[in-house]
Amino acid sequence: LSGVLAGMLYTKPEFEYTKPNVGIIEFEDGWKISMRGSKLLQFTDFHAGKLLINLSEQYGGTAGGHSLAAGAVLPYDIDLEVFLQDLNKQCIYKINN
Repeated sequence: LSGVLAGMLYTKPEFEYTKPNVGIIEFEDGWKISMRGSKLLQFTDFHAGKLLINLSEQYGGTAGGHSLAAGAVLPYDIDLEVFLQDLNKQCIYKINN
């Protein structure tokens, strides 16, 4: 469901195609995070799978994916706001460098 949400955001004209979208849902075992990137991001150093895998491990979660689509499962006891801030910083860095 979070992946569908993240992908659907690209159908809205107000969303920027040069930035990834993230969907988050709460479920019985933790947080489900899905990230989707537009095809424009393939011309940058952005890789959704690598970003979520590396970051989720730091927060005790698991992740997988490829360059434009990835997902992670994180435990409830993390600070979700801090995780999202870290994710945002890493995305900005990868897209701009």
